[in-house]
Amino acid sequence: MFKVHARLGKYLTRLGLERFYSENLRDISGVMLEIGAGTQNLDYGNGARIVRLDINKSEHVDIVADAHSLPLADDLFDAVLCKQVLEHLHHPHQAVDEMLRVLRPGGKLVASTCFYWPIHGAPVDYFRFTQFGLEKLFERFSEVKVVPQNGLLGTLGIHLVRLAGGRRLVIKLLYPVIIGMAYCFIKIDRLFLSSSKVKCITSGYYIMAVKPGPFA
Repeated sequence: MFKVHARLGKYLTRLGLERFYSENLRDISGVMLEIGAGTQNLDYGNGARIVRLDINKSEHVDIVADAHSLPLADDLFDAVLCKQVLEHLHHPHQAVDEMLRVLRPGGKLVASTCFYWPIHGAPVDYFRFTQFGLEKLFERFSEVKVVPQNGLLGTLGIHLVRLAGGRRLVIKLLYPVIIGMAYCFIKIDRLFLSSSKVKCITSGYYIMAVKPGPFA
């Protein structure tokens, strides 16, 4: 029972993330670099060849390397995907410059990162970014869009899910109620998310950007 609740909680916290990746990668063809691929081997259904890079070795990783110094040629990829990695980079500006370098002119960057989120992956959890900080970080790109993942209610819902993952018995017994509340908060939040371009509270941001210049 608790395993089912845990899967549901994970689904709720990632509800918007996977949809965002799929919607923004569906038009990508050619070769895509995924930075910080981890242990997952996800297929986004776009037909692109995915080269998976991570600093740690796993069976799903094609290249073991540091995002701050990519062992790859210039102008090589049609797209770069960077999921929830920026907050774990000790020099994010340097890593973003590397992403720009390996993208082909006109190539697309799709990324996400945290804003209001607990420490995770300690001790390699270094930064939280505002919308304006991300716009500055990606200023060398063109067509930069930074979109909040959710608003106040959605953020509260996500943190309720994380609270429900506690080990105390009373929390476990209340898990169904907490998850139900979280689901309602997240769904209501989505109805109003588009009403404001800038959110004071959000769990994180989606980033879309393009390397200047047409495809060669």
